[in-house]
Amino acid sequence: MKFNFKILSFLLVFTLTILTAQSQMPIVLEDATVIDSWNTVPVTNCYIVITGNKISNIGKSNEIVIPENAQKFNMKGKYVIPGLVDVASRFRSEKELNQLLSWGVTGTNYLFESIKEARQLSLRTKPDTARTPEVYITTPVFGASG
Repeated sequence: MKFNFKILSFLLVFTLTILTAQSQMPIVLEDATVIDSWNTVPVTNCYIVITGNKISNIGKSNEIVIPENAQKFNMKGKYVIPGLVDVASRFRSEKELNQLLSWGVTGTNYLFESIKEARQLSLRTKPDTARTPEVYITTPVFGASG
């Protein structure tokens, strides 16, 4: 189950990114199960309207306006969750950073050894140039012994 969830998260983010970039036509994810921070249990049969690159509406089909010209995708049996934030990453490479994205992590905090190292990674992972989580940088690392 964990393996399938990771693949689903990656595919959902990848598909939505490609579809949104290719067209400004609204996208509707139909019949999804949504796990969010407002409800104590997953909400089934949700419809999610995406306009541009933002969620513009979410709810039951009779509660929201669904654009007539929207591309529709059936999400029955699929889960949608908010982007996750890893507050203390310890990745060693961009490949590991990409792995975080496939797990649903869309933002991460990282403690770098130097400002130079932090700037280099920041330039390589800018949202407009890379498909990685957004990296929030904390630098330099200070330590004390004794």
